[in-house]
Amino acid sequence: MVSLVKGLGTWVRFRSVDNLIEEIEIVHRSKIIRHVDFHDDTFILKRKWLYEFLDAYAGKFSTPFTCNVRADLVNFDMVKALKAAGCSRVSFGLECGDEKLRNLLLQKNLRIKT
Repeated sequence: MVSLVKGLGTWVRFRSVDNLIEEIEIVHRSKIIRHVDFHDDTFILKRKWLYEFLDAYAGKFSTPFTCNVRADLVNFDMVKALKAAGCSRVSFGLECGDEKLRNLLLQKNLRIKT
């Protein structure tokens, strides 16, 4: 698998805030939108990008949205910012309870906090 993408850049590519806002504006102009759902596993990965996006979204739209978060990356300040921008729900996946399986097979590198 790695050989298929070697030399092609990073595995995760992020759209610019302006590009995403522009696409949402295009859809808003052509459709009646009651809700936006961001199905993106990396939505909160880059905090600077996230806060810039949330400010831009809140400044242009009043449409509520939902998004995915990673339980190990979300914090209270982020939740407040999401809510202030119009987020009505977040979703997150549950991790495998077996630490060895989770870290060796899934390469999650997460420890159980005691």
